[in-house]
Amino acid sequence: MTDNQKNSIVKKYGQPQEIRAFIDYSKKGLEAYEKTVFARMIKDDDVVLDLGCGAGREAHAVAALCSKVYALDLVHGMLRSAKGFVTENNVYFIRADATYLPVRDNSVDVVLMAKQFMNHITVSQRRMITMNEVYRVLKPGGRVYLTVHNDLFNIGTAHLLNGVYKIMHANPDPRKLTRPHGSGDRGADLGSLLVGFFLLRPKSIIVNAYRRIASKVIKEYTGKEAGDWEISRVSDAFSPFKSPYHNFTVKEISSLAFNAGFRIDEMRDIWELSGKRTLPEFLRKGAFTMALVLQKD
Repeated sequence: MTDNQKNSIVKKYGQPQEIRAFIDYSKKGLEAYEKTVFARMIKDDDVVLDLGCGAGREAHAVAALCSKVYALDLVHGMLRSAKGFVTENNVYFIRADATYLPVRDNSVDVVLMAKQFMNHITVSQRRMITMNEVYRVLKPGGRVYLTVHNDLFNIGTAHLLNGVYKIMHANPDPRKLTRPHGSGDRGADLGSLLVGFFLLRPKSIIVNAYRRIASKVIKEYTGKEAGDWEISRVSDAFSPFKSPYHNFTVKEISSLAFNAGFRIDEMRDIWELSGKRTLPEFLRKGAFTMALVLQKD
């Protein structure tokens, strides 16, 4: 990761608003699909490496499933919060960059790259270095879980769909009887919806198409890669600064895994992992959030 990328991520995720939002999210625990996958992937005697641990959500949840967890993050504030949230004594915290993991070769059974960790690495060479590092530290037969956002959707779409989903599934808050029915839950979610409308611009689609074409037809093209963005909203918090972000195509994330030496055991929409139903292949390629399970042979 470049110095500019590091600085941008540290500034953004080091904001008090972001840290509080991540703490609140960590208290909610794992998503249903994560519980399903982690229970299947992680064994009692496994050593787990949690990349981009944030406020400790995944580390806290999987500590009971394995023998040891190394929780790694780049942001001091997030690690401090994680140390306060995670009380299990088999979790060890590391501040490091994922492109240079301070972990021995062949020493880890499972690597977690949850909640779109890879989307925050916006240089293709750096993404390849990161995947090579993950391959290096894994034992033969080791597994990787990662999720990435699909390049068919820009970040504005993310907030738009998230806002719609939350509003549709909001529950009335009986403690706020002086307000219209359910408004106590829907207020913040309406903000997410409005952010989605603001960010969902036709311009972003045109820019992405130009970057994709330019990288193929312009010799010495040095602009941003297709799928690269800078986003102002990374959680439920409104905070200053922007974070680098990269959305993946199915081909791109598959090639990244293959080139690092991994076998892809699963590539599915997270909706499928929740036990809803199996999607046809053509719909899976249009998944908003793709979940992959990789293995080192």
